Amino acid sequence: METHTHLAVSVMAGDTLARSLGSVAGPLFTDLVFEIIEIGWGNTLIGRVATILSFLPFGFRRYGQQLQNPSKYVVKEPGKGSLKPKISSTGASAMSEVYGILIG
Repeated sequence: METHTHLAVSVMAGDTLARSLGSVAGPLFTDLVFEIIEIGWGNTLIGRVATILSFLPFGFRRYGQQLQNPSKYVVKEPGKGSLKPKISSTGASAMSEVYGILIG
């Protein structure tokens, strides 16, 4: 979100959509899974998927910078190669720049 400030709304909408679809798919398919592979293996499957997914945050923490660098959508500070948000102000002036409102 900090490096893709101009795409933040789309990212948040995509995140909400993915979470909502996952929330719908869970209850729809759990009964079917437990009927086909029974309770013991169904719980094992869910546990293994959860264990595999639990390592994702550590992978993003370790390789996140490498994943962002090739992106042409990253907002960079003019004249520098570092990844920084476009807004360098603080406080109320930053709010007015982000939201286009006059605070004061």
